[in-house]
Amino acid sequence: EALRKTLQEMAMFSTGLRIILEVDGKKEEFFSKSGLIDGLSKENRLSKPFSYHYETPDCKVDLALQWVSKKGQIRGYANNLFMPDGGAFISGFKTSLTRTFNSLAKTKYDGDTIRDVLDGFVSVKVKMGQFTNQQKTALANPEARTATSTAISNALKEFAVKRKDS
Repeated sequence: EALRKTLQEMAMFSTGLRIILEVDGKKEEFFSKSGLIDGLSKENRLSKPFSYHYETPDCKVDLALQWVSKKGQIRGYANNLFMPDGGAFISGFKTSLTRTFNSLAKTKYDGDTIRDVLDGFVSVKVKMGQFTNQQKTALANPEARTATSTAISNALKEFAVKRKDS
């Protein structure tokens, strides 16, 4: 089951990649047409999922997010590896999410309240990963923090404009 989960994640991070797992003559295919959005659950969905790509010379950021009616969860990945402790890029995401959401909605919600109804993925790719610990469970790269902060701000503004137009 752990291998299946890893192969599914690999397919999500490599849109269009087809992975075939064959065990005892049974074949199982892992493929993602839409990338990270394919990993979002359809349960409790309040909004159409949205994605955003942002790139600097030092960092690439991909977001796939949706508003949900139950407890959401933001899962962070650096260079396609799950970062259970997040790190700088998740800190940048959280700070900018709260600031931008409140600015657009003209409210004063705290970050936990906003994140409780947001579900999705934050993926960064950096040239040389710097980690905060030996286990490599949190990314420390400051350029990832800055890029992710800009990406979520731009993504929310784009989402708000699309909602207003529809």
